[in-house]
Amino acid sequence: MGGYQRRRSNVDGALASVDFEDNLSVAVGVLALQWLLFDFGESDALTEAADQGLVVAGIGFTAAHQQLIESVSLAYYSHAAARARLGVARRSLVNSRGALKAAEAKYRQGVGTVVEVAQARQGVAQAELAHVQAEGLARDREQTLIAALGISPLVRLKIADAPEPQVDNAMMAPLDRLVSDALARRPDVQAAHAALLAGQAGVKAAEASQRPKVFVAASVGSSSSNANLGATLPGIGLQAPPLNLAGSGTGTGAFVGISVPIFDGGLRESVQLQAQQRVAGAQARLDLVRQQAVQQIVVAQNASRSALAAAEAAQQLQSTAAVTLDAALEAYRHGVGTITAVLLADTQMLQAGQALADARAAAQSAAITLAFATGSLGAAPR
Repeated sequence: MGGYQRRRSNVDGALASVDFEDNLSVAVGVLALQWLLFDFGESDALTEAADQGLVVAGIGFTAAHQQLIESVSLAYYSHAAARARLGVARRSLVNSRGALKAAEAKYRQGVGTVVEVAQARQGVAQAELAHVQAEGLARDREQTLIAALGISPLVRLKIADAPEPQVDNAMMAPLDRLVSDALARRPDVQAAHAALLAGQAGVKAAEASQRPKVFVAASVGSSSSNANLGATLPGIGLQAPPLNLAGSGTGTGAFVGISVPIFDGGLRESVQLQAQQRVAGAQARLDLVRQQAVQQIVVAQNASRSALAAAEAAQQLQSTAAVTLDAALEAYRHGVGTITAVLLADTQMLQAGQALADARAAAQSAAITLAFATGSLGAAPR
């Protein structure tokens, strides 16, 4: 630091009056270093708490990725179900038009009735309505998928067909093993555990702050002054100013010291109590997250098992419905069946196809949910 001062004074006496002027200048340079040698683990505890905070941030990044994968995957399989329903509606429309042609042919041959033709046309109208509705649903689900991807709604996507759902043996493992593995890798459980460790480190730091600290300090300085500086230099840490550079001169110093906290009005005790309360809250949060994780895994695994079974049953239903429709239409063409049986079989075929599409999408979505619940969602499962 440096400075300059100019002062004028006047002294009046009984016999004379004196005026005088002072010009003062000062230049001081000081270098002071202090190094903490030992603090009973307070610095280590603070470092550990900061490291655990960094871990929590990294886990949050991973969790955000998994949530994005889940939302996009669910939207994709929902769109796949809508496309499958559209395909079923198209096939039903083709079948209905085939039944109408057969009814009109029999009517022209004189072996059919007007009622049969009317019923066949009604079946075509119902199939066209189902087709229009399926087209609208497919367009809506495509926009939902685009929104999940975060791209422009004006983008036209070429979307691959969804594969058939398959059994993931890893996800169908015994429940206790599945839960044990999941608790070790779920981001929310990891984050809660890291928060608990950070809180415990905070308690250690609060406890260590009440203990003495050992430090070493050194300083060197010089001054050039015709002013009286006194002890105006800053101290080192909690220590008194090490140099008194009144006038002109140089000074050096080296110190080894211990600082002992004696009284601070209960501040450190309050900080320690707050740290302990944070630990208690983090422990409660960890217990709650674990309980919720177990519940989610149990529900998701049960839903996945049920959805896979439903998909298999729906596949069988569609196969039998297709056989029934072919048989009913062939019998009607040969004059041994009724148009009512054909229309009923076509309706059942439509319903079976829609049920299969929904069941497959439900099975794939359940697999996504189970993978997300176990913390293993790094890619969309089949």
